[in-house]
Amino acid sequence: MKKFTQKLFIFILSLMLNIAYTSDSSSDPSDAVAQYQLGLKYQNGTGIEQDFKRSVELYTLAANQGYAAAQNSLGVAYETGDGITQNYELALQWYKLAAAQNHTWAYFNQAAMYENGRGVTKDLELAISLYQLAADKGLTFSQQHVNRIRADINNYNDALAKTILKIRNDADQGDALAQVKLGFLYEKGEQLDQDLNLALKWYQLAADQGNANAQSNLGLMYKYARGVTQDFNTAFKYFLLAANQGYVTGQYNLGGMYKFGEGTTKDLNEALKWFQLAADQGSAVAQIEI
Repeated sequence: MKKFTQKLFIFILSLMLNIAYTSDSSSDPSDAVAQYQLGLKYQNGTGIEQDFKRSVELYTLAANQGYAAAQNSLGVAYETGDGITQNYELALQWYKLAAAQNHTWAYFNQAAMYENGRGVTKDLELAISLYQLAADKGLTFSQQHVNRIRADINNYNDALAKTILKIRNDADQGDALAQVKLGFLYEKGEQLDQDLNLALKWYQLAADQGNANAQSNLGLMYKYARGVTQDFNTAFKYFLLAANQGYVTGQYNLGGMYKFGEGTTKDLNEALKWFQLAADQGSAVAQIEI
């Protein structure tokens, strides 16, 4: 009986060792497909104890051999931080390598990063194109993402157009605040095509009504030659008008004009005075000057 028990123990032990060996190896250690499939088992805990770190090791081996599915899975690991330190840059790098081999999910995963701005500058148009590539390769629900983003863009553009139309109408009616807003839109050139001449026009109309924001913006345009010839004297004039109304940006920039003698005689006491007033209103850049 004792010998039988010993033999049974040895048999069970050898069986366990054999299972452990075969579950974490392949007939060819360089077989990328086998490495990837084993990585999936470790990731999902299929027939083996779940181990994200080990799955990443196996994905890396397969990915470095150019296996697209492993490259995509390694990208997912870097994006989620499962089994490895989260790194969006490396996630995108691996997605791109897999996508270069037309891997469907790599297109989709890249698209999600660009849609949500994860580790990259948000780019909805690029997200749409990548989602569309995934959809064209049979990932049907990816088309839903394309349709949703396009609808969101259209709704945003419609709402923006209505907002800009109202601002323009109010500006035409002489509303100083609307004139400043319209000037800003033309100056920045994001929602409207940039036109510095129109920006100056609308700032000037608002400034003539005593709007401090417009006066300060005009000062900046004259100081930095945005749409006009550089003119420190005129810049100083508008900064002073804005500052005298307690406008913090005007106060800070007026301090700078006194500090460097631009458009006025250099006067460090006056500079400190205006910097202090701006700092008292919470201006972080002014606080550095005092």
